Amino acid sequence: MSHMTKTPAVREPITAGTALKTALKIVVLEPADIRWLGIQQILRDAGVAESGLQRIRSADVLSETLHSQRPDILLLSSVSGNTVSLLSTLLTLRTACPRSCVMAILHKEAPYLRELLQGFGVDQILTTPTLVAELPGLLSAHSQMQHLRSVAPRFTRQECYVMQALLAGYSVSQVARTQGKNIRTVSAQKQSVLGKMKMMHSGELQVLGGYLMTAEAGR
Repeated sequence: MSHMTKTPAVREPITAGTALKTALKIVVLEPADIRWLGIQQILRDAGVAESGLQRIRSADVLSETLHSQRPDILLLSSVSGNTVSLLSTLLTLRTACPRSCVMAILHKEAPYLRELLQGFGVDQILTTPTLVAELPGLLSAHSQMQHLRSVAPRFTRQECYVMQALLAGYSVSQVARTQGKNIRTVSAQKQSVLGKMKMMHSGELQVLGGYLMTAEAGR
């Protein structure tokens, strides 16, 4: 009796034309029309149904949309210019939609911006040059319930509040007074944040805050 050797199945690589097996509900934060057209085309080519896409122009209405839509994925496609406004929304998202995967597209890299976003709960960060190559695979993995959670250190809720205040230019003593906390407690939270961000000096935090506020003002 002869034995036939089974040829192992070869998994086809995920490409831009591969259709997703499960319909995903994706909310995209993108204020610019021309960039939205490009993102829309990339998502369609990745197999996302038109009915599963919803665009939000401003972070001001993002919280309301997330509460009502409960998307599988929140895609932040214009992070660099509105990061300051997004931080509070990301903090809210962790409670309102804990199962939503948060992806961000960086068009400009800045020192520690990636670590900041991951600390506030962004799971996957893409850059413009690799967007078309990486996004279809990430969407396909998520549709198959392979949750794409970041392994980067997350800030605690209190650390997020402290971080927002420090990025806005407040001192540790001002933060402690405003929040009714002991200055040593706030100082310890600041040191914890610096460690998670892999910053060597607190001045780097102020440089990052200045960059974010300048980008916000110029968008």
